[in-house]
Amino acid sequence: STDMLFYTAIAREHSNSDIKTIHNESYQMIFERINQSKKGSFRSKEQWVSGPQYHIDIYENIDSFQQQFPFFKIRVLYTKLISLVSMTGLDLIKSSQLISIVVSTIAIGLLFFSLKDHMPNRRLYWLFLGTLIFGYIEIIERASPDSLAFLCISLLTLFIIQKRFIVSLILLPILVFVRTNLIVLNAPYLAFIWIKYKKFRPYTILSGSISLISYFGITKWAGHYGWATLMYHTFINPISFPKTTVYEFGISNYMPVLMAQLQTIFTYNTHALIYTLMMIILIWKYKHDILNNQRAQILIFTSIATIIIHILLFPLIHVRLLSGFYIMGLAGILIGMPHKQSTSNNIIQNKRK
Repeated sequence: STDMLFYTAIAREHSNSDIKTIHNESYQMIFERINQSKKGSFRSKEQWVSGPQYHIDIYENIDSFQQQFPFFKIRVLYTKLISLVSMTGLDLIKSSQLISIVVSTIAIGLLFFSLKDHMPNRRLYWLFLGTLIFGYIEIIERASPDSLAFLCISLLTLFIIQKRFIVSLILLPILVFVRTNLIVLNAPYLAFIWIKYKKFRPYTILSGSISLISYFGITKWAGHYGWATLMYHTFINPISFPKTTVYEFGISNYMPVLMAQLQTIFTYNTHALIYTLMMIILIWKYKHDILNNQRAQILIFTSIATIIIHILLFPLIHVRLLSGFYIMGLAGILIGMPHKQSTSNNIIQNKRK
């Protein structure tokens, strides 16, 4: 994946401003890894230096290489963390892989140890199964900022379950520094808090405002090319020179892309179909219990609404991008389900009556 090439290049930029050196060292790192590995993203040198014109351009043309940076510089915390971890002596690729493994594992640990007091143990096993289905394995295998996003959404889930809403509102702006597209989470979550908890309304305004300022500040600082260019680059054809070339992406382009991506839930993105069917079945079965549990409502509503908004704005239905939202919704259902012990006690009490 060229993602790792550019994330590590930007991490290298933190300590070296010479773009020619960054370009040479980045490809040298890739070629060295190819000699050590015969699988995964490092299969052959040819896939990095030939084939599609885009790969040829970014390898042979330093200007084209540098013009890709704004697509990745917006992952501020992730690239900085790679740079910091590499100071231990690890190379940048191993640093990024270590981050994915450690951060994702911490996220799982936080969920389990924190939720064990809020649901029966057997439901924790369901949550564990859900994490395996909805992205944990793919996240730790793929070095990307998705691991940090997964950790932050896990923390948000935890804070909601613990009713620490002020802390959750503080966390929201931080999400933007992890992955700017996490701004989509703000709208459904802040809307729910605004409607249900009037005393937190000033905090929702402050949190939302800081998040928006952070989002526009980061994209401006990184020199991001905007939604239309990103969509064209991702779904139509990779752009070798996005800074000097203007591409339009209108409704005539958007609808075919959206339909094509939605169709993938029946092929290689079946996790989205599994999640949707599971949510519908469980929510319908336990709708009365969920309606009486506000924390469950927040988690489920935020999860479903964020996934829908995300797919509509950027219809890439990869499990690694949405895994945190899947787990948030699943956690909401699990805490909303009736406890078996409580049900048994009710039966005993009814018999006594």
